[in-house]
Amino acid sequence: MWWPRYVGRSDPFGLQMYATVASGTLRGLYRSLNTGTTWTRVIANTDYRAVAQGHQCGTAENAVVFAGGLLSPGGPSCTMSISTDNGDTWSCSSFSYSVNDLQVNCYNGPDFKSVYLTSGEFNVAYRGENLGAS
Repeated sequence: MWWPRYVGRSDPFGLQMYATVASGTLRGLYRSLNTGTTWTRVIANTDYRAVAQGHQCGTAENAVVFAGGLLSPGGPSCTMSISTDNGDTWSCSSFSYSVNDLQVNCYNGPDFKSVYLTSGEFNVAYRGENLGAS
């Protein structure tokens, strides 16, 4: 049995969900494509704490998913991973601090796509533009 640290809906219809598990041998980021009936680990050995998706930012941005947390032994060599294909594949971002929370803001028009995150290392908030590209 595993207990998730975070469970969140990531698409506007509620079909795709993410959960993070931060302890035991099943640590990682999990995704469900059927409202939580079944789960698949998409990134192993992570200590991720937050997940956000760029839905409502535009058609292509619906597929962008962010997951962040702490560096973890055996896991990715980054504190934030990004997927541009709805969580099928993941790559490390260049953000180098721990991630406590992630939010995506697309409500001010198609050219304002900010990613907000908080870091516990310095108790600060960061904002990246263009869905984290800058």
